[in-house]
Amino acid sequence: MPPNRRIKPPLTRYSVEDYERYGPAIKRQIDAIFDYFEAQQQYVNELEDKLITTEAELSRLNQKIGHIYDMSIVQSVLILVGAGVFAFGVNLATTSPHDWPGWILGSAGFLLQLLAVLIPTFSHLRGNNR
Repeated sequence: MPPNRRIKPPLTRYSVEDYERYGPAIKRQIDAIFDYFEAQQQYVNELEDKLITTEAELSRLNQKIGHIYDMSIVQSVLILVGAGVFAFGVNLATTSPHDWPGWILGSAGFLLQLLAVLIPTFSHLRGNNR
Protein backbone atom coordinates (compact mmCIF):
# COMPACT_ATOMS: atom_id res chain seq x y z
CA MET A 1 0.00 0.00 0.00
CA PRO A 2 1.44 3.39 -0.93
CA PRO A 3 2.25 5.84 1.83
CA ASN A 4 -0.38 8.38 2.81
CA ARG A 5 1.92 11.25 2.07
CA ARG A 6 4.42 11.67 -0.69
CA ILE A 7 7.80 10.52 0.52
CA LYS A 8 10.57 10.67 -1.99
CA PRO A 9 13.17 8.03 -1.21
CA PRO A 10 16.68 9.38 -0.91
CA LEU A 11 18.65 8.87 -4.10
CA THR A 12 22.38 9.07 -3.62
CA ARG A 13 25.17 8.61 -6.09
CA TYR A 14 27.72 5.99 -5.28
CA SER A 15 31.26 5.62 -6.46
CA VAL A 16 32.91 2.37 -7.52
CA GLU A 17 34.63 2.13 -4.14
CA ASP A 18 31.25 2.45 -2.41
CA TYR A 19 29.90 -0.43 -4.50
CA GLU A 20 32.93 -2.55 -3.62
CA ARG A 21 32.77 -1.72 0.08
CA TYR A 22 28.99 -1.47 0.69
CA GLY A 23 27.60 -3.67 -2.07
CA PRO A 24 24.89 -5.54 -0.11
CA ALA A 25 23.68 -2.37 1.64
CA ILE A 26 23.47 -0.49 -1.66
CA LYS A 27 21.55 -3.40 -3.20
CA ARG A 28 19.06 -3.33 -0.32
CA GLN A 29 18.62 0.42 -0.80
CA ILE A 30 18.06 0.02 -4.55
CA ASP A 31 15.57 -2.81 -3.90
CA ALA A 32 13.71 -0.59 -1.42
CA ILE A 33 13.57 2.19 -4.00
CA PHE A 34 12.23 -0.22 -6.63
CA ASP A 35 9.63 -1.47 -4.15
CA TYR A 36 8.60 2.14 -3.50
CA PHE A 37 8.24 2.89 -7.20
CA GLU A 38 6.31 -0.34 -7.79
CA ALA A 39 3.91 0.62 -4.99
CA GLN A 40 3.54 4.08 -6.52
CA GLN A 41 2.85 2.54 -9.93
CA GLN A 42 0.21 0.25 -8.43
CA TYR A 43 -1.37 3.27 -6.70
CA VAL A 44 -1.41 5.18 -10.01
CA ASN A 45 -3.04 2.18 -11.75
CA GLU A 46 -5.74 2.03 -9.05
CA LEU A 47 -6.40 5.76 -9.47
CA GLU A 48 -6.63 5.36 -13.25
CA ASP A 49 -9.16 2.52 -12.82
CA LYS A 50 -11.15 4.67 -10.43
CA LEU A 51 -11.02 7.55 -12.92
CA ILE A 52 -12.36 5.35 -15.72
CA THR A 53 -15.19 4.13 -13.49
CA THR A 54 -16.02 7.67 -12.42
CA GLU A 55 -15.99 8.94 -16.01
CA ALA A 56 -18.40 6.16 -17.03
CA GLU A 57 -20.71 7.10 -14.15
CA LEU A 58 -20.47 10.78 -15.13
CA SER A 59 -21.40 9.93 -18.72
CA ARG A 60 -24.41 7.91 -17.54
CA LEU A 61 -25.55 10.74 -15.28
CA ASN A 62 -25.15 13.29 -18.10
CA GLN A 63 -27.38 11.13 -20.31
CA LYS A 64 -29.94 10.94 -17.53
CA ILE A 65 -29.84 14.73 -17.08
CA GLY A 66 -30.39 15.15 -20.84
CA HIS A 67 -33.41 12.84 -20.68
CA ILE A 68 -34.84 14.76 -17.71
CA TYR A 69 -34.23 18.07 -19.48
CA ASP A 70 -36.07 16.86 -22.59
CA MET A 71 -38.92 15.57 -20.47
CA SER A 72 -39.21 18.89 -18.61
CA ILE A 73 -39.48 20.82 -21.88
CA VAL A 74 -42.29 18.53 -23.07
CA GLN A 75 -44.03 18.92 -19.71
CA SER A 76 -43.81 22.71 -19.85
CA VAL A 77 -45.20 22.88 -23.39
CA LEU A 78 -48.05 20.50 -22.54
CA ILE A 79 -48.99 22.46 -19.44
CA LEU A 80 -49.02 25.75 -21.37
CA VAL A 81 -51.04 24.34 -24.26
CA GLY A 82 -53.39 22.55 -21.84
CA ALA A 83 -53.92 25.74 -19.84
CA GLY A 84 -54.72 27.68 -23.01
CA VAL A 85 -57.16 25.05 -24.30
CA PHE A 86 -58.74 24.76 -20.84
CA ALA A 87 -59.14 28.53 -20.53
CA PHE A 88 -60.68 28.79 -24.00
CA GLY A 89 -63.01 25.88 -23.22
CA VAL A 90 -64.11 27.45 -19.92
CA ASN A 91 -64.74 30.73 -21.73
CA LEU A 92 -66.92 28.95 -24.31
CA ALA A 93 -68.71 26.90 -21.64
CA THR A 94 -69.57 29.96 -19.55
CA THR A 95 -70.88 31.96 -22.50
CA SER A 96 -73.05 29.11 -23.77
CA PRO A 97 -73.30 26.39 -21.09
CA HIS A 98 -75.63 24.18 -23.13
CA ASP A 99 -73.29 23.77 -26.10
CA TRP A 100 -70.77 20.93 -26.05
CA PRO A 101 -67.61 22.49 -27.68
CA GLY A 102 -66.72 24.46 -24.54
CA TRP A 103 -67.05 21.41 -22.34
CA ILE A 104 -65.00 19.29 -24.75
CA LEU A 105 -62.22 21.90 -24.98
CA GLY A 106 -62.18 22.34 -21.18
CA SER A 107 -61.94 18.60 -20.66
CA ALA A 108 -59.21 18.29 -23.33
CA GLY A 109 -57.20 21.04 -21.66
CA PHE A 110 -57.57 19.34 -18.30
CA LEU A 111 -56.45 16.01 -19.77
CA LEU A 112 -53.40 17.63 -21.41
CA GLN A 113 -52.36 19.11 -18.08
CA LEU A 114 -52.94 15.79 -16.34
CA LEU A 115 -50.83 14.05 -19.00
CA ALA A 116 -48.04 16.59 -18.46
CA VAL A 117 -48.06 15.94 -14.73
CA LEU A 118 -48.00 12.16 -15.23
CA ILE A 119 -45.19 12.06 -17.83
CA PRO A 120 -42.48 11.20 -15.24
CA THR A 121 -44.61 8.29 -13.99
CA PHE A 122 -45.11 6.96 -17.52
CA SER A 123 -41.42 7.36 -18.25
CA HIS A 124 -40.50 5.47 -15.10
CA LEU A 125 -42.94 2.66 -15.92
CA ARG A 126 -41.46 2.32 -19.41
CA GLY A 127 -37.98 2.04 -17.91
CA ASN A 128 -36.60 5.26 -19.37
CA ASN A 129 -35.23 6.40 -16.01
CA ARG A 130 -31.88 4.69 -16.81
